[in-house]
Amino acid sequence: MNKLFNKFMRRVISFFANNDLAQELTGGVSGEMMITPGMPELIRAAGAEGCILLANNGVLPLDATTTVSVFGRVQRDYFYVGYGSGGDVRTPYQVNLIEGLRNNGKIKLNEDLAAIYEVWCSKNEADQGFWGHWPRYYPEMPLKEEVVKAAADRSDVAIIVIGRAAGEDRENVLKKGSYYLTDNEIKMLDLVTANFNKVIVIINSGNIIDMAWTEKYGDKLSSILFAWQGGMESGNAIADVLAGTVNPCGKLTDTIARRYEDYPSGAFFGNKEGNNYVEDIFVGYRYFETFAPNKVLYPFGFGLSYTTFKIACSDVSREKDEVILKVHVANTGNLPGKEIVQVYCSTPQGKLGKPAKVLVAFDKTELLSPGKSAEVMIKFNIKQLASYDDSGVTGKKSAYILEPGNYEILLGNSVRETIKVWELTIALDELEVISRGEGVMNSSLGVRGNAGALGGVTESLRAKGIPAVITTDGPAGIRVKKTCSLLPCGTLLACTWNTKLIQDIFHKVGEEMLDKGSDMILSPGMNIHRNPLCGRNFEYYSEDPLISGKIAAAAIIGIQHDGLSACPKHFACNNQETNRNYNDSRVSERALREIYLKGFEIVVKEANPQNIMTSYNKINGVWSHYSYELVTSVLRGEWGYQGNVITDWWMRYASSPEFPQIEGNAYRVRAQVDVLMPGGRTALSKNGKNDGTLLKTYGKKDGITLGEMQRVAANILKYVMNSSAMDR
Repeated sequence: MNKLFNKFMRRVISFFANNDLAQELTGGVSGEMMITPGMPELIRAAGAEGCILLANNGVLPLDATTTVSVFGRVQRDYFYVGYGSGGDVRTPYQVNLIEGLRNNGKIKLNEDLAAIYEVWCSKNEADQGFWGHWPRYYPEMPLKEEVVKAAADRSDVAIIVIGRAAGEDRENVLKKGSYYLTDNEIKMLDLVTANFNKVIVIINSGNIIDMAWTEKYGDKLSSILFAWQGGMESGNAIADVLAGTVNPCGKLTDTIARRYEDYPSGAFFGNKEGNNYVEDIFVGYRYFETFAPNKVLYPFGFGLSYTTFKIACSDVSREKDEVILKVHVANTGNLPGKEIVQVYCSTPQGKLGKPAKVLVAFDKTELLSPGKSAEVMIKFNIKQLASYDDSGVTGKKSAYILEPGNYEILLGNSVRETIKVWELTIALDELEVISRGEGVMNSSLGVRGNAGALGGVTESLRAKGIPAVITTDGPAGIRVKKTCSLLPCGTLLACTWNTKLIQDIFHKVGEEMLDKGSDMILSPGMNIHRNPLCGRNFEYYSEDPLISGKIAAAAIIGIQHDGLSACPKHFACNNQETNRNYNDSRVSERALREIYLKGFEIVVKEANPQNIMTSYNKINGVWSHYSYELVTSVLRGEWGYQGNVITDWWMRYASSPEFPQIEGNAYRVRAQVDVLMPGGRTALSKNGKNDGTLLKTYGKKDGITLGEMQRVAANILKYVMNSSAMDR
């Protein structure tokens, strides 16, 4: 009955897809095989490099003589990416796990067991659900002991695949089949580990799930591979890692805690009206490494390899505000591989209080053969070590402060595996030079398909030579009716820690945009992984703002060629899907600046995005898409952003707590949010006339001014005239 209802709802949504009632669901494989040259290879490389090897007792890589038995329906019904606008791409093909193993040529497969799953899955088709009601998992095939015993007689190694998905309007939940394993999945683990001596577990999920069961099974699990969601080349990428064609070199961009309750945001997530960010700046590893190191199962930055590396600092120097590290990385093992060099700083506690460690820089080596080495040069600015004083406790309120004391520079390959390589001492007389003021902030930031078009959207504007700019979703590829490449999920891309690879992939995305007629792609997604249950975590990169900003900057630089534009989103604090259009993120100004805005600051200063999208939610009582302090004071005033700012779709109208005399579009224009995107009430009413909110107070005291309207128009036109739309 549920399947029939869901099928009916999918048809209803598809019928209404061309008006304001719904977005079209375009997922699935099309017969049109338009493939961008070079893109499959890049997606496959990223899919392999982003896999995290959490455990390995020598079973991986698989020996060419080994026969493997694969358990779990996700071998066939794979989750290639998450749900919603960030993942619903009409891709030319998708390679599931069992197909990838067959394609590899180096892995022997127990085809008898594969056939059993093929028959069962065909008779028990996975229900795809509909918008906002997609499946978080697929019910597992009930496993009989005789099937497992027969498989053990025919093969040496078992692979168990467990899959999960979430997405836009579809949060993860603390239930079996979402964050926790189902009873059938536990039974599968029990039966397989009882009959096989060598068991590999693969996690196919866009979000972190409960991993406490890995401690229960202990050595019964030979290897654990967190494969995330690898896009259209998923199966091939995983097979490359299993066979040793690619040495796993991904590292976690999130902390995996022992229990959900261990996450500091755990009790303050999912509330409909609003969430208090009680953890403040202590998000992810900043919390665990400072207060609860024993509650960590797998630490931030962790990931194993089939080989071993030695990392040593050969020199550290300081040139004005820049610290330069020369790092020697040697492959001391028996297989070629890549290593990620991570630099952290341990800062003096001072008056503000600080995390035990903060990531300040990273780099990834090229492929190193056994016995070979490389010199890696890593730089970071001393200003990155500063903390924001939002209370004035240091005597410098509303400023970034480097408090006096010793700043330890730590080098390693995870937040746990570091050694001190240098110490920077900040003296009192340096503070005035290094401290950077950012302007006083008021309480609004304090403690209290074809997606659409912009520009020439009316005949009168087009008559003046102003073209319509076409926008498309999204982070996992271009979301239109034509076939486009399906990228790995954002978290997997970040777990590569490979900015060059990311830039290359998104350069190809730009080529597809030109081919499909898209001028602006609504990507990358940049919100912080505050809590593992957030449905759209798969779109986003990390719990850490530095790696979020660096990976996003690489994506933006890749996209923005030939007049194309990226559009990083959602600015800011879009950290849950539950009641996202009305939810209030109540966060301190310090946490806002150091955690939730920092990634956006990085991309503005390093990648110059031509567009930025605001979020649905409120921040301390003020809608982000109307916030003067957020957009005009911080984004434009402090960071020097000169591009275009757009809203998300289906925005809410509101009056202004900052400027009580204006509302709606006047409120938005004053904040310098330049474009109101489609959905719900727009700037034009149903009879084709303006809704009146923009000009309602024009010419009145404290009302909207001609200069404010001209300023927004200039922002839009400057972007449009330099966009690829001018070439059509």
